[in-house]
Amino acid sequence: MANKLKNQISILPENVANQIAAGEVVQRPASVVKELMENSLDSGASEINVLIKNSGKTSIQVIDNGHGINRDEMKLAFVRHATSKLKSAEDLFSINTLGFRGEALASISAIAHVHLISKTLAGKCYELFIDNTHENTVRETSGPKGVNMKIKNLFHNVPARRQFLKSDLIEFKHINDIFIQLSIANPMVRFTLSHNNTELAHFEPENLRQRISHVLGKKINENLIPIEESTDSVSISGYLLRPSSAKKVKGNQYLFLNKRPIKSNYIHKAIIEAFEGLIAPDMHPAYVIDLIVPNDRVDVNVHPAKTEVKFEDGHLVFKILCSAVKRSLGIHQVGPVIDFENNIQQHVSHKISKITTPPKIRVNPDFNPFELKDKNKPELIDFFSKKNKEVKQNSFSFDSDWDDDINVNSEHSNFFLPPNYIVTKLKSSLVIINALRAKRRILFDSLINALENGGGINSQSWVFPEKLELISKSNIELWHDELKKLGYHWEDNHDHYIFSAGPAFLSQSEGIKCLDEFILQNPEEKDYKKLALSWLSKITNGYSEKSDSKLSDFVDLLFQSNNPWTDPYGKTITHILDSNALAYQFK
Repeated sequence: MANKLKNQISILPENVANQIAAGEVVQRPASVVKELMENSLDSGASEINVLIKNSGKTSIQVIDNGHGINRDEMKLAFVRHATSKLKSAEDLFSINTLGFRGEALASISAIAHVHLISKTLAGKCYELFIDNTHENTVRETSGPKGVNMKIKNLFHNVPARRQFLKSDLIEFKHINDIFIQLSIANPMVRFTLSHNNTELAHFEPENLRQRISHVLGKKINENLIPIEESTDSVSISGYLLRPSSAKKVKGNQYLFLNKRPIKSNYIHKAIIEAFEGLIAPDMHPAYVIDLIVPNDRVDVNVHPAKTEVKFEDGHLVFKILCSAVKRSLGIHQVGPVIDFENNIQQHVSHKISKITTPPKIRVNPDFNPFELKDKNKPELIDFFSKKNKEVKQNSFSFDSDWDDDINVNSEHSNFFLPPNYIVTKLKSSLVIINALRAKRRILFDSLINALENGGGINSQSWVFPEKLELISKSNIELWHDELKKLGYHWEDNHDHYIFSAGPAFLSQSEGIKCLDEFILQNPEEKDYKKLALSWLSKITNGYSEKSDSKLSDFVDLLFQSNNPWTDPYGKTITHILDSNALAYQFK
């Protein structure tokens, strides 16, 4: 038997080690944008321009007016673990910058071509190329103060990583999300974002409320509720959105720790707890909140992307934040939102079944109270007299108030029973249908068919077209085909959209709410069932009584569905009464 060769332990070449490190730091083009923008903010820049081509697959360029990099440090900046932000291990517990590890530029240069131009306030302007066609030498050039960093051909030497990138629309959406987060966190900085030579966003220095309105839409401004709290452990500032802005999908939750965008389900749970009773349990409130915590009481060095943090006393932060949110909602008199599953109007009948007449009083003019009769003497009735042989029997009336409301048609055998039921015939049985739940089943199946199988939903024109402002067109473009199938019609007016029609089964306000929620969905996780259920929950109009022919069509549509017995939420739609069930009722 041949002896197996033992693999010898050896130190990896520097370029291989950098490519491995890049797998943690650079996951997609948005990761590069994040690292470069954070470097610009750490350099004290008051103006940052981001230029993207082909969703970052061709090039990513970030230009700032910060303090720049000295000539002697330009090459050193691309050496692994070279940083200006840490000097000792103790500094890890007092980090006050967005970046600190010194891994980002080394990782980026290991998998892409880099062109750096830098000029300090007192120095000259220099450039450095890091690629296969230049000698990696620093040369003098011309340019304004600050750093101009251009990254080209990302993952050019790691084709396996490049082929796992998503479509251009999805990749640009991730870039746009990073840009929005850092723009909101730094409202006093001027930001611009361009894609394929088209400027998509331009924010001038402003206060936080103005920045939120410009980023999330001007209509958001009237729903903003300020929140502010200051303690020795944590200071809280920012804005909450009113409960009416809550959605079933996460989308407008912006959480910052010392100006650093972070993700924390634990902190999000504290805010949801504060909204308890104001929103449904499956809804997510919207907010922009910045937590200021002493640097020695929080650890940001727990994740390569620095988006996850660990608090020294997370439970205390949870309680303070929850209390601050409740206090802010109380100050601004935000009360519980009452929502009914069914439209309350359907329980009120506006029909007048009978004309109400005042009671009539009959008076006997021959009555004499002074004529006394012997009440103790029984009155004898001669049953055998001729005048009593003909016994007149009183007739009984089965008149009911239902007669005016129920229209029974023997041809169709369907009738509507207010407020919300349909009675129909099925073989030798009666079927009682909950009309509202049946409507949900029919609409749910129609939505799933439109989204998954290429069907279509009837469209309804809106009387007043709706203007929709978006920070990026990628949200609409990502869902273009699905929105068309669902009956939406719109026009692209460069910096905004004009929507003129939506699904026929939704009112205009409901259609806009569903649209807002739709485009916040993660395009990489298209859960059509969850989306359809969310849309059904927006329907506020109940079932309206239909004519006999339309009633029959409605019943036919129900029994053509995949499951006519229960609605999408698992609630019973139909109840069958056969002869045995009816006989049991008369025992």
